[in-house]
Amino acid sequence: MGDYSPYAPASPPSSTTSETSEAMSTRAPRPSYSEEQRFFIMYTRVVLCWSWQDIELGYGRLFGQDAVGLRSRGGLTSVYYRIRRRWGLEEVLKTAPETSQADKLEVQRRANWLQPDFLMQIGYHFAPQQPTPVLGAFTY
Repeated sequence: MGDYSPYAPASPPSSTTSETSEAMSTRAPRPSYSEEQRFFIMYTRVVLCWSWQDIELGYGRLFGQDAVGLRSRGGLTSVYYRIRRRWGLEEVLKTAPETSQADKLEVQRRANWLQPDFLMQIGYHFAPQQPTPVLGAFTY
């Protein structure tokens, strides 16, 4: 009988765990988010307090449906939290859109780095005394 054990695998595994997980996670690389795309996500969530569904729809309308195909709602939310950390914004609950006035002011500061044409295209308007700025031409 020798080395027989009823708990031993019938045959050795064909690949290691890291090789298996690497093969399962292989996907085509996605292009990085542009400054405009990052600002749109932050502006609509932090300043306008849009829902993720509305952000996804607005993102598709502004950047094209092909952009939405590359960016799922999960991808948009993930980049939102990465940007919050990168910009030094307060940590928030992943389910709550509430943001502080300081966060809104940081978004306004970032708007100064963008082209006025882009800001007009999204109807950018920031008034610290008003919690929900006017959307302007970018409504649906």
